[in-house]
Amino acid sequence: MRAALGTLLLAPALLMAQPAPKVLPGDRLLVRFAEADTANIHKVLIDERGRVDLPLVGPLNVGTLDASALQDSVAALYARFYRPGGVAIRFERRVAILGDVRRPDMHYVDLSVRLRDAMALAGGVTENGRPTEVILIRNGVPTRIADWRTSEQGAMELRSGDQLVVPKEYWFKRNAVPVMSLVGAVGSVIISLLLR
Repeated sequence: MRAALGTLLLAPALLMAQPAPKVLPGDRLLVRFAEADTANIHKVLIDERGRVDLPLVGPLNVGTLDASALQDSVAALYARFYRPGGVAIRFERRVAILGDVRRPDMHYVDLSVRLRDAMALAGGVTENGRPTEVILIRNGVPTRIADWRTSEQGAMELRSGDQLVVPKEYWFKRNAVPVMSLVGAVGSVIISLLLR
């Protein structure tokens, strides 16, 4: 029990101190050529073997790179064919935002997006969700993030493959008004029957 509690207390600090994230299958690159229309952005997914099929360049194995090295490598490949600034490369992480949020789904987020930003991207917490709690699942390990809106942990960097889950509010808290109304109505009926 003590070891589990220690792990739970140390988990947020460990999550913040991890090295740069490796590229994972399902992440994607956005490639935009300067001559092209801005609506013509190539969205290139990284496949399950850690490969990406780049427009005009072909397949590239990227499974061993981290996010910044991937962007630099792809930019260097295109620099052989295009003038500097001719191609814009952006890496996006794949993050699942689930539970009681307005738009639960797999979201692609920029490297600068933090936990708070991702929650806003998902539309925020619904009226049935616990507004002060998020569970971050990273590498299969769940970590409870309390008060993510105002705490330092809300500014935590997300990693590829992270899952953010907003749990449902406790049943009684969600239904306190109807339950209390029912108790009041039943109490009134009992009192009126006793006073007859």
